[in-house]
Amino acid sequence: MGKYIGIAKPYLITVTIFVLLRFPLELAGVSPAVTSEISLTRLIFILPIFLGLRFARQSLGGFKEMVLTNFVYCFWGVFLVMIATALDIILGLGTHYGEPPEMSLAAHLLGHVVEIVVLTLLTSIICLITAKLNKGAAQPETSAV
Repeated sequence: MGKYIGIAKPYLITVTIFVLLRFPLELAGVSPAVTSEISLTRLIFILPIFLGLRFARQSLGGFKEMVLTNFVYCFWGVFLVMIATALDIILGLGTHYGEPPEMSLAAHLLGHVVEIVVLTLLTSIICLITAKLNKGAAQPETSAV
């Protein structure tokens, strides 16, 4: 797993910065119009493009490595949101993270597991498409004689 954490390191740092930036801004009472623009979901759908470019340029492995690397930063992002949610609920901070779920705690946690799986699959598809398109564009054309 260390290999995949190493590949995903820049994305893990970026995801952490996004969560650590939005949470204090919400605590400080910054307008929701501003904080809603710091969206982890948007970021998670942009990161596989950069990862796909890396897979196209470097020899990082195949589809399995791509999926596991996407899993690492998707899991990390959802895990950080779960921590922010727990802090908000326990401390009663009043950010959007602490909005009470409309379901039981078990169903809420199961929802996070499903979210990780769905995000991993979607980001892996985006990553694969980016890598395939970039590999095709990076290869020099050969002319038929």
